Order: sequence, then structure tokens, then C-alpha cells
Amino acid sequence: DINLADKTVIVIDDYHLTDNSAVDSFIEQLAESEISNMHLVIAVRFASLHRLEELILKGYIYHIKKETFEFMPNEIMNYYRLNGITLSESEAQKLYSDTEGWISALYLLMLEHKVNGMFTPANNIYKLLEKTVYTPLSDEIKEFFISVCIFEGFTLGQAEFMTKNKQTCEYLSTLMSSNTFITYDSSTRTYYIHKIFSGYLKELLDGKGTEYRNKLYKKAAEWYMESGDYYNARRCFYQCGDFDGILVALEKDRSNIFTALNKDLL
Repeated sequence: DINLADKTVIVIDDYHLTDNSAVDSFIEQLAESEISNMHLVIAVRFASLHRLEELILKGYIYHIKKETFEFMPNEIMNYYRLNGITLSESEAQKLYSDTEGWISALYLLMLEHKVNGMFTPANNIYKLLEKTVYTPLSDEIKEFFISVCIFEGFTLGQAEFMTKNKQTCEYLSTLMSSNTFITYDSSTRTYYIHKIFSGYLKELLDGKGTEYRNKLYKKAAEWYMESGDYYNARRCFYQCGDFDGILVALEKDRSNIFTALNKDLL
């Protein structure tokens, strides 16, 4: 029965902090009511409305996904130009590759450039990740992330092998619905961790000591041996200093995969 004479916009920021199904239902009801002159803008780290897809299809909701907010190389060039920094196309492409278009990281790197005249990974970015992404995670999921951060991309099978945890599938499902720093490629069935977040996790891994790190790489090498990927098995055996493992991997593939592309590792 609300009657608004003028256009009214209600903005709710950090909506994901509510974590309340009753509030979700109320928001959905407001959207369906189509109250004249009332508009809701909800800023949320991850979409949590149970009927989101249905409401989008019915035209009650416009969903602006995170990809819309990612800066492409040409947009990075324009953004930096507005702040007095002229980038070459290659520099913009490198920044995009390093940040995957994440505006907060681009901003912090820009500040670093203004002070030092170069783009060096700013500690502030890792501090931001620690505060907003890593610290709120449960201890189990923190351990999960550390276990898989050594991979450029990983499958569910890899994750289960590395963690030996029956809840791995559940963890990934939770992370996919609540975290923009992990993505899934359905065509290859592979999960990817955002490059900057992966770098932060590897720094945490380094801080856990040589024994912990070697154990992790040896487990990864065993996974690759079991799956017949002897090239990556040798790489991981080398990372943990297991030279006997390297020789076993050499015997297993009988030099079949030696090419000019992987001669540097050999």
C-alpha cells in the first residue's frame, strides 16, 4: 500500500552480511510488488537470493554481475590516464593479467606507481585481501585454499586428493556461491583462484616452513604420477627436492614427452 509521490531509491550496501532467509524473502516480495516510484539497489559480494534466476527471468530484477565491474586493458588505460599516468598497451595488458581487472588492486598499484614510478606488488593489496577475503574464512577452508594454491588450476579430483577431506565438494560449492576469487570453467571442469589471491596464499604457504611446503608438493607430485602427467610430476618432485621421485617419473614415461617446450625443466 506504499504510495510514493517521487522516485525513491533505497540502497542497501554489504547485503551479504545479513545472511537471513527471512530478509531475503522480504526483498523478493518487495521486488515482485513493483511499488510505483520505488527502486532497490542492493550491493552484495555474492548473490544470495534463493529465487534470483526466477526473478531475473520475470523481469523483476536486473542482475549486474562482477564481470561488469572488471576493467579490461583499454579501460585500465583510460582510468590511469584520468589519474595522470599514460600506459602503453603492453603495460595495460600486464596490469590486467596481474589483477584480472580488480579495481581495488589497480587503484593500489596506481598509488604505488605515483610514489615509486613503477608497478610493484603493493603490500597493501595483500593486507586488503587478508582483511576482506581470507580472515573471515573458516580454518578448514583456509587450509583448503593453502592446499590447492600451488596449482594454476585444479579439478575436484585434485582437490579431494590434496585435502583428503570428504567435504571438499561442499567447500567448493560454498566458495563458488560466496567468493568472487574462485571461478569454475565448466568446459574443462577446472577451478581457478584469482591470480592476486593465489599470490597471497603462496606467501602464506612460504611462511609455513620448508617441511610443510615439501609435503604439499610431494602430494601434488603423487597426484600427477597417478594421472600419468609425468611432466608436472617431475616439476613438483623438483620443488620438494625429491630427486628419486624425478628419476621414477623419467622411467615411467620413457622420455616420451621431452620436447623443445619443456627442455628448460629437464
